Amino acid sequence: MNDFIKIFLNARSLRATTRELSVEQLEEVLIKFTTIVDERKEADAVELENQQAKQAKMTEILLQLKENGISPEELVGLTDSTAEKAKNKTKRGPRPAKYAYNFNGEPKTWTGQGRMPLPLQEVMNEKGSIEEFLI
Repeated sequence: MNDFIKIFLNARSLRATTRELSVEQLEEVLIKFTTIVDERKEADAVELENQQAKQAKMTEILLQLKENGISPEELVGLTDSTAEKAKNKTKRGPRPAKYAYNFNGEPKTWTGQGRMPLPLQEVMNEKGSIEEFLI
């Protein structure tokens, strides 16, 4: 895709690439590009209108807030505290340990999530089954 863009943005490369095309094919390409450019201009105009309408609504709401004695900072503070409460509710605690084993005489645990600890893997290879280490 990058080469495609480089060719179309460089007149010299574009000439070399289109040299093999007939005039009728070039005119057909021109019609298609003109259509695409017109569609893009219309879409950009609609987007600009939407942005202007949104800005006008925001200005209107800001005026209503000032008329009612509410500052924008107070309104933002209200949404921040609500978001913070929701964020705190979604946090979960650490998973409980599922397996216990000894490493150098020191008791260790593993939740069963992620890679198996190497000392547990070595002990399991000697003894056989991981069920022996269930808590």
